[in-house]
Amino acid sequence: MRTVPVARGPWPPRRRRVWSAGVHPVSPRSVDDTYIASVRRIIRMCEASDIYVVVEPHQDEMHARFCGEGAPDWWAQKHTRVKNFPVPVQPTPFAASPPTHKTCNGHSSFSYIWTDDAARAYQVGKG
Repeated sequence: MRTVPVARGPWPPRRRRVWSAGVHPVSPRSVDDTYIASVRRIIRMCEASDIYVVVEPHQDEMHARFCGEGAPDWWAQKHTRVKNFPVPVQPTPFAASPPTHKTCNGHSSFSYIWTDDAARAYQVGKG
């Protein structure tokens, strides 16, 4: 694989999300080689067609506890907690943690980053 300065294009490149939960699913010292190989395979397929790829460490609303994805379970269990999710998006907390997809779909996924619990979680372990 080759690297190309962003300013040299061509545009638009393709974004490839890489989830921490995919890279380190069990612990910070474990790496899922199968996941890494699948990312590399996609990048090589794009390279063969002269498509540039921006590899992006990605998460959406951090973890299932907050109606999202990205952070591994081991990390969320160690560094976050749920007291009243999704207050203040709604006045009362969800009945279960993590909530079901059906429950999460009751609000815009973007709104969950504004909740008390998620805001604490984004402060890296202060939740």
